[in-house]
Amino acid sequence: MTTNRTKADDLPKDTAVVEAFRKLGGLPVYTAAYIASDLAAGTIGISYTTSVRDFQRKSKRRFLSQAALSVTPQLQTASVARKFFPTDLGDSGMVAVSPSGAWQLTSRIADKKRYLEIAGAGSFRSIEVTKKHGDFYADDAFGGVGWSADETKFVYIAEREIPDNDSKYVHAMDWGEGYTGKARPVLVVVDLSAVPDQDKPDEPLVTVLAALPVSASQPVLTRAGDKIIFTGIADDPLPFGIKFCYNRRNAIYSVKTDGTDLVKLTPEGRNGRYPRLSPDGASVYYLSNKIGGAHSACSELVCYDLSKSVASTVVPVVQTAIQPSVFPGLFADRLVGNGPWVKLPTGLHLVIQTSWRTQETLVAIHATTGVVTRLTRPLPESPYSWSLLGVTLDGWIVATRSTLSEPASLVLGRLVRIGEPIAWTVVDKPTIPAEIEKGLANIDWKVSSVPGCDPNVEVLLMTPKVARHPRLAEHGATANGAPLVVIPHGGPHGVISTAFSLYSALLASFGFAVAQVNYTGSTGYGEEFVQALIGRIGDLDLSDVNTAAYWASRQPGIDASRVSLFGGSHGGFVTGHLLGLQPDFFKAGILRNPVINVGAMVANSDIPDWCFAEAGIPFDQAAPHLLSPGEYDTMFKKSPASVAHLVKSPVLLMLGAGDRRVPPSDGMRWAQYLLGAGKPITVLMYPETGHALDSFEAERSGFESIASFLFDRFGTPAPAKSASA
Repeated sequence: MTTNRTKADDLPKDTAVVEAFRKLGGLPVYTAAYIASDLAAGTIGISYTTSVRDFQRKSKRRFLSQAALSVTPQLQTASVARKFFPTDLGDSGMVAVSPSGAWQLTSRIADKKRYLEIAGAGSFRSIEVTKKHGDFYADDAFGGVGWSADETKFVYIAEREIPDNDSKYVHAMDWGEGYTGKARPVLVVVDLSAVPDQDKPDEPLVTVLAALPVSASQPVLTRAGDKIIFTGIADDPLPFGIKFCYNRRNAIYSVKTDGTDLVKLTPEGRNGRYPRLSPDGASVYYLSNKIGGAHSACSELVCYDLSKSVASTVVPVVQTAIQPSVFPGLFADRLVGNGPWVKLPTGLHLVIQTSWRTQETLVAIHATTGVVTRLTRPLPESPYSWSLLGVTLDGWIVATRSTLSEPASLVLGRLVRIGEPIAWTVVDKPTIPAEIEKGLANIDWKVSSVPGCDPNVEVLLMTPKVARHPRLAEHGATANGAPLVVIPHGGPHGVISTAFSLYSALLASFGFAVAQVNYTGSTGYGEEFVQALIGRIGDLDLSDVNTAAYWASRQPGIDASRVSLFGGSHGGFVTGHLLGLQPDFFKAGILRNPVINVGAMVANSDIPDWCFAEAGIPFDQAAPHLLSPGEYDTMFKKSPASVAHLVKSPVLLMLGAGDRRVPPSDGMRWAQYLLGAGKPITVLMYPETGHALDSFEAERSGFESIASFLFDRFGTPAPAKSASA
């Protein structure tokens, strides 16, 4: 919907934009993979899942595919022997393969009943768990499946059962963005070898551990299957939003499978997430961050010795890393399932994906010494960013790689020795239509520092060779240079990498220049660079992005008179600010679920602690306090709302009605003020869509609206709408 004088039916449909998004946005995206290697037989099998936008059904669908590979006699490289047709995963939830590869576990909901399906070679078993618990948790933050060594037991996460009595009216808060209406997550243990009712031999023992004092997530089973190691998240006095928040009061726990003998393994003062048992079962490795403060910062890698009950730091926090070749510390979202382990002649290693400046990188970490080795080549040797999907103990790694102008492909390589380069085999890659290939080939890009800023501030600058869209220039050339779109990332403690980005690639392929800015506070540059922004939002971030925008606008082939801003979340915060502070330089602004008034957000956001932390105000998650008038004043002065009266350029505001992180009311109040002041603004509201605006319709309609908005401001007029249209 729109809230200004433009009617939704009048929003233009640009055929070239619609077709380009359909063709490039319809390519499969690789989301998970599992490797089964048999080096004695010289074969490797890979199962991988993809997410695909279905433009006929207007939905996102998941598929499971298989590939068979043959291994060279030297056992160092592989070649694809055969690929099999993908299978629609339909109504399935979690899909997990046992460590041996003998079993595939799938959760499914059908006819309002919940089932577990266990499939193996020549066997299939279905277990109904409807009366045991609520819906399954299948996401990265809470989900995961742990198996015993003999694979007769497994553990997963589900919602606790809500009794059908008056107790269901007792208010229980959920985990915020992405978890609206989800009940408390609990551990569920299935023992396939135990049959509690001899009259029902097909029903194994299912035990729900609902009485634990913490919310459970990310479980693994000990080799004997008698204990569960898991991440427990404190939800008293209230659960704060968990998605992309690594500063929560979560810890690593151990508990027996019957729910007794709960032990906290994490030392005080730090948290823990993604526990992974070492191959011998003697130790637990996990990622750890400081509780409170920045939601995403440099992590430690910690080892907990189960026999000695002692935790030790394997990889510490790295404070500074000015030189690109220097390891900036661990900025990892997670550790891969089934363990990140590789056994090499030099010892046991963990393979982890981490942000290393503007590249998502694969590293190997010695499990004992903590020595970090980069496995993927840096810029300018290689432009790729990588996403780790799976690892085997004998060294096979499956991952995706992409660049700003190249969509992701699925690759396999083997880590044989530290220091030796990995030979990568392309297992699968999307088939890109010829016209889209031409558009991607139209993009030049580079990564550059910014004169006048901290040496760590970087810009990923994409420039078109020609203007391919007819509304930008005639005959495929620009007269005065390309219009520039400046994109600051969200977070603010996030990072833009050289990985493929659909929206940026499409804009650059049409003929826009795109400058994506990693400003002070970005991750992947060391801990000090993250912490430098705390208390200085609305200051350092604005200065960096503004300086980067001026620098980019003066690069060859760019028109400095046609500069716009495009940001989501904290990127929208920066955009809203600069539209007010630099109204003559920035000629238009696009904001997606932006932070507009930090103080007003405290009462409605799932992460009120963020408001205090970024404003430099102490906040205790265990004893949250009410916002004071003085604190509100501090937050307001740092907010875009404080300069709303100075905005004069056209604005496109895009909101998700289901956003729990930055509630749409924040943006709506700003829009109402601008409308009342006669400022040009269009508001799009997407129902049942959250902070990321990642529903099928929000992505499709959103990009079409963004492109049309930019063409209207910086291109030639759109063709007149026919009377019959």
